[in-house]
Amino acid sequence: MPSWTDIQKEWETSKITLKDLADKHGVKLGTLKSRKSREGWSRSPMKKDATKSQRLQPRKKIKEPIAQSSDLTDKQRLFCIYYIKYFNATKAYRKAYECSYATAMSNGA
Repeated sequence: MPSWTDIQKEWETSKITLKDLADKHGVKLGTLKSRKSREGWSRSPMKKDATKSQRLQPRKKIKEPIAQSSDLTDKQRLFCIYYIKYFNATKAYRKAYECSYATAMSNGA
């Protein structure tokens, strides 16, 4: 039986399928698939290097929403802003009014 490096080189340099390669070398197809996956066999000329970092895009600045109504108190405006941010009335009420969870559950709606 040839070595695994020979089998890998043959697969990477030719267009042979894994099934045909397994039959040719007398290896189970599942074993061949497993080795290919674990060892990262690739037919593409560019292999991925896990040590190189990906180029990250800069974070977008999140704009805070502004409540426009003059009829609201400061805490009500704050509640609206938090509600728009989280879409959760209980969480928005707790942050705006600094109260317990039970109070926020009943008054948030």
